[in-house]
Amino acid sequence: MVGEIVGESIKSAIAKRIRTSFQVTAGTPPVTTYPVIYKEEVPQGFTRPCFFIETIDVSQTRILNEVYERTYSMNIRYHAADSPKTNEDLELIANKLLEEIATIEVPIFLGDYDEQDEPVEGLKPVRGFNTNYNIRENVLQAFTSFRIRAKKVLPAETPMAEFESTESI
Repeated sequence: MVGEIVGESIKSAIAKRIRTSFQVTAGTPPVTTYPVIYKEEVPQGFTRPCFFIETIDVSQTRILNEVYERTYSMNIRYHAADSPKTNEDLELIANKLLEEIATIEVPIFLGDYDEQDEPVEGLKPVRGFNTNYNIRENVLQAFTSFRIRAKKVLPAETPMAEFESTESI
């Protein structure tokens, strides 16, 4: 579909935003460390602190004949380091996270192909809605949804061959 964005693209866009927003540069010479981000199942013995990004639910509504609207509901969890974090510390992280995921840049198929017949993608800013968070047992959980409109690409029609008539007029 033209304008199609899949849940994995949204997860990757969120991960990219978290990676750049929560990176820390310190020391001499400066060394940049990035947050640990998981986009799949929770591995045993995972590294803390870390973020988990998962798609909770996807719904689709038909708007017009070939135009659809999809809503992706996402869950982003932050697990604090082993040392207990206070709710105040987690709330600071939550506020920054909500600010950063308010709008994300998602790769999107533009409906065109390049010379090598590869699909051409662009970046589409997508605004989150119904965004909220909670903190339980030193785990921050943020929830947000992204709504995308997409148009189904119909196969190209083959031109009708010239009609030959055997009857004379």
